[in-house]
Amino acid sequence: MQFAFLLEQVVNGLVLGGYYLLIALGLSLIFSVGGVVNLAHGAFFALGAYASVEITKYLGFGAAVVLSPVAVALLGILFERYILRRFYTADPILSLLVTFGLAMVAEQAIRIIWGAPPLSASIPPGRPRSPARPRIGGWRS
Repeated sequence: MQFAFLLEQVVNGLVLGGYYLLIALGLSLIFSVGGVVNLAHGAFFALGAYASVEITKYLGFGAAVVLSPVAVALLGILFERYILRRFYTADPILSLLVTFGLAMVAEQAIRIIWGAPPLSASIPPGRPRSPARPRIGGWRS
């Protein structure tokens, strides 16, 4: 076995473990602050991604960067206000089931609206800059 391959696998394992750590920390933080086990985080992220693809088609990339998080935030506020708020004092397993159900509904809605194959999106190319005068922040160096 080559050392480079072994090192690559170790780094891949550490990165994957870091992802699991972030997911667990996010779930425990939301549960400790709000008392709700929210399994619909991924569904909201996916809805935001698909919304940004649609907004990019009609209004451009800059508008998508601004409008898709706003749309998902409004959707999250509505979900919290009209559905989740009822489960704050109830058994946490009920909020877990409701958010899991929301994740399933959102996933199927995405499949109905945009189809099952993944969509591609790309960041538009920036203006070319002279290597002699790179722009750092808003200032030319």
